[in-house]
Amino acid sequence: TDPSLTKMQKTLKIIGIISAGILIYIIVKYVIIKGIQNSIKAKQESSVVTPYVTEGTVRNQLLELNAVEGDSTIIGSMEPDADPDEFPPHTVFIPSFYISPYEITMEQWAMVFPSSTLKDEERDLPVTNVSFDEVIQFCNEKSLLDGLQPCYEYVDNYIVCDFQASGYRLPTEAEWEFAAKEGKYETPYTYSGSNNIDQVAWYIENSGGRSHPVGEKKYNKLKLFDMSGNVSEWVWDWYAPYSANVPFSFTGPESGTDKVIRGGSWKDPAREARITNRAYAKPYSKTNYIGFRVVRSK
Repeated sequence: TDPSLTKMQKTLKIIGIISAGILIYIIVKYVIIKGIQNSIKAKQESSVVTPYVTEGTVRNQLLELNAVEGDSTIIGSMEPDADPDEFPPHTVFIPSFYISPYEITMEQWAMVFPSSTLKDEERDLPVTNVSFDEVIQFCNEKSLLDGLQPCYEYVDNYIVCDFQASGYRLPTEAEWEFAAKEGKYETPYTYSGSNNIDQVAWYIENSGGRSHPVGEKKYNKLKLFDMSGNVSEWVWDWYAPYSANVPFSFTGPESGTDKVIRGGSWKDPAREARITNRAYAKPYSKTNYIGFRVVRSK
């Protein structure tokens, strides 16, 4: 046998074994890497976000808003059942704006302030036990989440509102009353959307001593729900009696000790749910009958 041929055969055999080993290594490596990739992909697909990732965790969503066409309106009342602080009526021009058709819910609140205790049956209840300052913070944080310019900033411990900003804010008292009166329609109802309070409001006589999911009662012509009853609503203005001697400002008084709340609540008698009724609370108040809705400048 030719020694050189035998040596070549051995070399080829060794090369074949090495090649086979390399091929097996490549195949095994491919299988392992592919398995890891598939595992990662499966985990990613299984973590696709739905509105409720876990109970109490809420995905951010844009807030629904209805347009309100601006117009001149009369704020206040001369009706026999009106309170003294609803007089004298005064004319004010309301610029066009957008307003949430519902009171802000616990689910929407949790988009900004996550809650580990939020239950599914609570999602559509109006959020309560929130102070005026906490509502201001919600408006700014939700604006940032939605890519809007926040309206509020703190200047020397005072909250200043930029009404030209694109973000969410509280309605002024005049905006709130204008919307409750159905805007340009100016329907002369006692309550927002009807003279029959049971059609449009949860109040002490029908609420069962609690708030109810938003939107269960009849809406007004602007398709706004619960402007009368369910929970009272924070508005931007400091509280002060109307005065014939002080020019009315669209943005309300420059200072005060109490903030206006509007609409009446589930614990109040029918007269508190009147469109023109005014009430007030300390900005730090947190109760189970005060909530809010938001607006945006147009």
